[in-house]
Amino acid sequence: MPYTLRASVRCRLALTKISLFLEAPLKAFSGLLLVALLGLQLACSNHSIAPISDRDVVGPDRIDTHWVSRGETLYSIAWRYGLEHRKLAAANGIRAPYTIFPGQRLTLDTSKASAPKVAAAPVKTVPKPVSSASTSKPVPKPVAKPQATKPAANPQPATRKPVTATAKNWRWQWPVKGRLVRYYDANKRFKGVYLHAKQGTAVSAAAPGEVVYAGNGLPTYGPSLIIKHSDAYLSFYALNRKLLVKEGDRVTAGQKLAEVGGDISNRDRIYFEIRRNGQSTDPLRLLPKR
Repeated sequence: MPYTLRASVRCRLALTKISLFLEAPLKAFSGLLLVALLGLQLACSNHSIAPISDRDVVGPDRIDTHWVSRGETLYSIAWRYGLEHRKLAAANGIRAPYTIFPGQRLTLDTSKASAPKVAAAPVKTVPKPVSSASTSKPVPKPVAKPQATKPAANPQPATRKPVTATAKNWRWQWPVKGRLVRYYDANKRFKGVYLHAKQGTAVSAAAPGEVVYAGNGLPTYGPSLIIKHSDAYLSFYALNRKLLVKEGDRVTAGQKLAEVGGDISNRDRIYFEIRRNGQSTDPLRLLPKR
């Protein structure tokens, strides 16, 4: 049972017992019991949002269907359930740019789906040279006639190219200028890092890419962003105070994306994560040493 659910059940049972006890004719202790009841209510309210380190990861083995809500993207849904976004799209017959709609039903079973492969370049065939013994006269080459070009009546706008950044033309960089206060742990559910910086500090893009999610719809993460850097790599910036970019924006490495200060338990930190093909990766293996 998730942490927040267990806490909620315990609180409700305790509140019920105290309420029944108050109905008894014990007027002398009613004031003290009322204070205890109010304190318990306050304690219960503090469990409404669990910290990231205590979140219960909901995987496709527990839930096999997701109904799309307003503000969600295919990337944010894949991130929430720990799935590779291309496989999730393939399992639901969704093609790039992965447009989904509120109320749409998505299957989370990607066991039979495979990420689309890049088509191989066509093989060029070179004609064999004609032997000089087979002909006595050279074959004249046809002269191509120049074709007059007419301007298009209704020119179409250029299609936006997908993000094609690779490890060959960019490098990772730290998203904030602050110290590392919690490390990635492959053996636990904490799959990112906490970075300490004063409230209001700029949160910058760790690499160039495209914003594929910007919102407050991921449980326990607060205002957060997902940046797509290539078909394989995504980066995640959570617990921000303010988002400064929107979905579809192209960003450059070091560009300001948000501000630190959205973590209600610690306003001076953010959560950062990198995933490769849907799997969490230790950011320290990719970020430069400092």
